[in-house]
Amino acid sequence: MNEPIEFPGEVERGNGWGEYSRLVMAEIHRLDLEIKSVNFKLDDIKEHVTEIKVRTEDLPTLRIDISKLHNDIVALKVKAGVWGLAGASIPIFILILLEAMKKL
Repeated sequence: MNEPIEFPGEVERGNGWGEYSRLVMAEIHRLDLEIKSVNFKLDDIKEHVTEIKVRTEDLPTLRIDISKLHNDIVALKVKAGVWGLAGASIPIFILILLEAMKKL
């Protein structure tokens, strides 16, 4: 992967420019691969951010739904208390009625 890149028609000069140009091009190639890798990771992060935004857009609706459920539960608790009172008062009423009938 880090092999020197050969260019057609490259002329080797005595000043070392040919070797240096191969090193520069190899480094440019390596940096290009790294930039592509970073871009890929950035795209992945963007997808995750988009998913999070979609989920958070539903939060106000969910809060309203939870509030409605809370109100329904409170109403059911009140109804259960009233029915419990009514259910407990029936045997007491029967006992009072029986005691009243004994006295007659």
